[in-house]
Amino acid sequence: MKTIEIALDDRLHRKLQKASKTTSRPIEQFIRNLLAESLRQSAPKNAFSVKLLAEGYQAMNEENATIINDSLAAQVMAMNNQNGGNNGFDQ
Repeated sequence: MKTIEIALDDRLHRKLQKASKTTSRPIEQFIRNLLAESLRQSAPKNAFSVKLLAEGYQAMNEENATIINDSLAAQVMAMNNQNGGNNGFDQ
């Protein structure tokens, strides 16, 4: 287990001490439990954000692929028109 140091202002420290006494736990354990619970509650929100971001990137990739295909088709058509219909791909 890693140890970190957190600086709390006096008012917040007193509130946490009072809350830890009502649970009959030392303040250090009380704060650890608060942090752990906060992480557990935020995990589903983060997972949703990651999924939403992944879906956004997937949509962008699909749109980029469509743009690239359209661009290549336009270039081939322009080459066909320039060369009188013979682009060298049919040989």
